[in-house]
Amino acid sequence: MNNKSVSIADSNILDKTVNLSPDDEQFILNCLKTSDKLHTIFNYFKITEYNFYKIFVEFEVKKNGFISLKCEDKSEEFIVLNSLLISYLTSSRTLTDLLESFEQTDLMDDHFKKIYDTNFYYQLMYTLRNFALHGHIPIYFDGLRYSFNLEYILKEGENFKFSNSAKSTLEKVRNTILEDRFDIANIDFYTTITEYHHSLLISTKHFFEVYESILKGKFTKYKELIEKYKNDDDTLYLNLGNEIHSNFPKDILKWINSLDNFIQESLSFYEQQFT
Repeated sequence: MNNKSVSIADSNILDKTVNLSPDDEQFILNCLKTSDKLHTIFNYFKITEYNFYKIFVEFEVKKNGFISLKCEDKSEEFIVLNSLLISYLTSSRTLTDLLESFEQTDLMDDHFKKIYDTNFYYQLMYTLRNFALHGHIPIYFDGLRYSFNLEYILKEGENFKFSNSAKSTLEKVRNTILEDRFDIANIDFYTTITEYHHSLLISTKHFFEVYESILKGKFTKYKELIEKYKNDDDTLYLNLGNEIHSNFPKDILKWINSLDNFIQESLSFYEQQFT
């Protein structure tokens, strides 16, 4: 967000500029930083949504494991599918990191720990992002179908540092499938990616619920300060960090509520499509 859009050469602006108390100055600066972080979170949420649905735009993906590129030229189907998935994994991981580290608190730690420990698909996709980052191809193709092949992932990843819990979970699932079905552990693409995306939607929704009262208190006070210092002509110039700032967003709470509504609408749309 750019609120540094004034020229200090304008003497009229200098005359109208307010020098705040140190506490008020620090508080407003902190609020602007928080607002910027929320903008970044929301942008990454939309990027992740785009990357997720882009897969279903470009491919016919069925619950029975059938996946096919919709265009006539399918010569690069394997490359296109992996490319789209890697983009999705990257943006979704950035989103979760932003949610988890917001305001340098631990309010989301228990939530993400629980999902990681109890949701196999979340743990698999979380691991595959690191897997791809270290030069490995996440999707396996056996000539007939695309899947997440646990044997392939564990073998290819012998030199990749899995977390102990991730490696243990993958080995356990692989061994269970081998013992129960006498088959190779091919994990279905459709179920994995849709279940994982659902966990991201739930996590983002939970984020706004967790921080609702904190943000409400913070930006209510922010709005009061903005109203307090603005000029009679409704302009506002504040000296913040030895820079003159203007163009302050006034009703950030209303904007935050609109973000919350957007997340809920995204969750509802997902449920209509995939449940």
